[in-house]
Amino acid sequence: MKAQKLDPVETGRDQIRYVDIGSLDGPTAVLSEVPEIKAAKAPSRCRQVIAAGDTLYSTVRPYLRKIGYVGNALHGEFASTGYCVLRPKDEIDSKYLFYFVQSQQFEDQILPLQKGVSYPAVLDREVKAQFIPYPALTVQRRIVEILEEHLSHLDAAADYASAALARAASLREELIRRTVTGADVTIPRSGCDLTDAGTQDGDLPSLPQGWTWRRLGDVAEVVGGVTKDSKKQSLPGMVEVPYLRVANVQRGALKLDEVSSIRVTPQKAQALELRAGDVLLNEGGDRDKLARGWVWEGEVPNCIHQNHVFRARLRIDLDPYFLSYTANTLGGRWAERNGKQSVNLASISLSMIRRMPVIVPPEGVSARVVNELRDRLEEVDRLEKAAHRSQAHSASLRRAILAAAFEGKLTGRHTDTEVIEDMVSGHGKAMR
Repeated sequence: MKAQKLDPVETGRDQIRYVDIGSLDGPTAVLSEVPEIKAAKAPSRCRQVIAAGDTLYSTVRPYLRKIGYVGNALHGEFASTGYCVLRPKDEIDSKYLFYFVQSQQFEDQILPLQKGVSYPAVLDREVKAQFIPYPALTVQRRIVEILEEHLSHLDAAADYASAALARAASLREELIRRTVTGADVTIPRSGCDLTDAGTQDGDLPSLPQGWTWRRLGDVAEVVGGVTKDSKKQSLPGMVEVPYLRVANVQRGALKLDEVSSIRVTPQKAQALELRAGDVLLNEGGDRDKLARGWVWEGEVPNCIHQNHVFRARLRIDLDPYFLSYTANTLGGRWAERNGKQSVNLASISLSMIRRMPVIVPPEGVSARVVNELRDRLEEVDRLEKAAHRSQAHSASLRRAILAAAFEGKLTGRHTDTEVIEDMVSGHGKAMR
């Protein structure tokens, strides 16, 4: 039976729960933290009524494996039309179907069907047209039982790695916060005397004497970037240059593996060209990502930035990395308080970001502080790398377990370990 398409308003309910594409981050056996929204304000893609036992399969970028199992708590709720809703017939165990669409056997069928460059996708009918092996129900349920026994150990390891990453992130932020505020500097401290600018500054920490709080616009030239206008792309006299989008500007890093290009006037290209030492800050996105960014080091020649990325070019003796560390921690919390929230995205205006409080140590001190901070963060980096390695190994094991299960190689006995290790080893050699 197909999933019913329905406007949530027609249910007569004031509130519904809605599984958007962003609700999933990889395969999810238990959908939780699915938000309630007002039926009258549900987006147009919120139309699929889901039932307990359904498998939700994201048809957009299927390689991200956004696959969810609908439990009893979400029976009768809603999912995005970006999901293919797989509702098993009586002869298919619902968990068997859920695990099969995560397997290499299924991916080998579906991924070659992707179409599109920026947002590769498959069609619902293509997902439903794929073959699934199904033995007797008793055998299916035995396969699920064996799978869940093995996967429960992996889930425990994954939870441990996730907790380690969360601890590392918390430790990283605390180290940065203490260092940029001079918390361990053994000289008298003075309170904040920052002039009111009509912003919600909160309780800014005291600083060592000689260090001051300033507004970002007082210490740097802060500008927005270029707005993409498809109508102007073919005008004569335009030049094509690379430009940074929000996706390129991460907290504490720049992701430059995919840099788009844009056609602008020569004057615009010159005015917005990034220079080494410029500090980049994001204008929009999730609320906790406002003002996140990093320092430009001239990695891509002639590069400019889009309007959703601010550029701060320092006018005083302040290390740009010191400013960026400050913006990514204290500045980020400040931006959350002073930004605006729409239905799906948060943003902060150029005039507001210029009023962001920043810390200015005495001349020459900020560069020394940055060097000390980098040394202190090395241990955190090692912890994060170890946790990421653990996650990668768990992902390889998960794929091997699923492959072995649907090839009939798992028995529920101790010999399963050898089978799985052999498959992981074989997959690794194939990748090389």
